[in-house]
Amino acid sequence: MTKRLSAQKFGVLYAYIHFAVEVACFFLLYNRFESGPLGVMYFLLFDALAFVPQSFLGILNDKYPNLNIGLIGSVFMVLSFFVPINIISIVLLTLGNALLHVSGAQYTMHGADGKLGPLGTFVGAGSFGLVTGKLLGGAGYEWGMIIPVVLMLVAMVMTIVLPRYYEQVDDCHKFNAGADKSAGLVILLAFIVVAIRSYVGYAIPTGWNKSNIQTIALFLFMGAGKIAGGFVADKIGYRKTAALSLGFSLPFLVFGDSIMWLSLIGVALFSMTMTLTVGVIASKIPRMPGLAFGITTVALFLGVFPAFFIRPETLLQHQLVSGILNIVALLCLIKSIKKGC
Repeated sequence: MTKRLSAQKFGVLYAYIHFAVEVACFFLLYNRFESGPLGVMYFLLFDALAFVPQSFLGILNDKYPNLNIGLIGSVFMVLSFFVPINIISIVLLTLGNALLHVSGAQYTMHGADGKLGPLGTFVGAGSFGLVTGKLLGGAGYEWGMIIPVVLMLVAMVMTIVLPRYYEQVDDCHKFNAGADKSAGLVILLAFIVVAIRSYVGYAIPTGWNKSNIQTIALFLFMGAGKIAGGFVADKIGYRKTAALSLGFSLPFLVFGDSIMWLSLIGVALFSMTMTLTVGVIASKIPRMPGLAFGITTVALFLGVFPAFFIRPETLLQHQLVSGILNIVALLCLIKSIKKGC
């Protein structure tokens, strides 16, 4: 019998898959879709179709865990590069993205013994892929697409091989950090935190970001914060991590507009909450970790949606919005976490 890999090893392997997914998505977005007259609408459509269906796909995966949705998703994503009709291409791209995200959540939450480190490793790598795909998007389509397509073909092979080393372990009841309140209230509080985090990502003042190197640094620190958040929570607990993340990040974010390293520290700290919210929600619906993960992605979309139409313009507006919302998110997150966790 083939030995089952640990959740942390799956976290590392799915970190590569997540990286490849985001490279492919953002290459297409910035190379093929951004330049057209409907560029902004394609970005909005991408966010809607990539984020919202993950809740429904999560339910499907919770019910049929042996269905290889990762393979289906990788096939969709590879096909999206070769379909000439933009609307069909972006539907394939986004559904593939959603399927692979839910698959990654399955492989890194089951068997994790209630730890967030594997999930954080998987989730954080997406930031590295996003900036890579965005930068590759400036290349010619025929030559530029070689890299994301090859990355996704490798990911496709991995989704064929990895199930042989996976055995479903139903231990998600060990995510037990949710507050002793009704499940609906705790999930709502965590949902609000994710939505705020999503919107504040556009409100953080980053006047220093004027070059590709600085953009790369921004996303590297963002991804590193997401990865670190899981391990820090496993070490010191959810509540202390929430205070460290949202509490200590506030002055760095608010006053880092013209000081790159100050801002980057704030971004890394602020990004640490991502896995916390998944763990909190999963603790209230332990038999449905796929849905728990999907709920946070719906919140991500609802947070990013207003950013397409309403964003702070002046430095003071950026500081006020990011500061006030950060405090609200901290209060909601603390209220959603059980005392002692």
